[in-house]
Amino acid sequence: MIAGIYGLLVVLMLVMRLAPQSWFGRVLMRQVVELPLQYLGKLERHHLIFVILIVAMAMVAGELVLALGSVDAALIYALDVSFYIDGLLMTLALASLARTRSGLAYLRASAAMKIGRLRRVFGRRRTRSARRTSVKPSNDDDRDPAFTLAA
Repeated sequence: MIAGIYGLLVVLMLVMRLAPQSWFGRVLMRQVVELPLQYLGKLERHHLIFVILIVAMAMVAGELVLALGSVDAALIYALDVSFYIDGLLMTLALASLARTRSGLAYLRASAAMKIGRLRRVFGRRRTRSARRTSVKPSNDDDRDPAFTLAA
């Protein structure tokens, strides 16, 4: 079985190496090389940290069962690790929520600025009314006219 898989992989590599312009070579190049590179190009730092943690946990899982002595202890440890991963995912969700809210606030502010500019450009011109002058009291001692009514 393993020899058959290795033989298939060798044939696929030979097709990609010797006939890259054939239909099958182009399909293999797209599916095996280009699509994974596009996916890996979109990864960010926190994605890579999660992948490293999960791969490390998968590699240690067999030794963990041997070290802890029983499957029950390994399940308890896995439950503890799952709480840690849930905490990481909750942190990621809260960070994305905060980023989304700040993005929406930015969009609202920029839309308000654009609407304000459009109103200034296309809006109705306001005419200035004459300024009202305040009536000075007849007595120089009274500064505020409201107190003259109280007397």
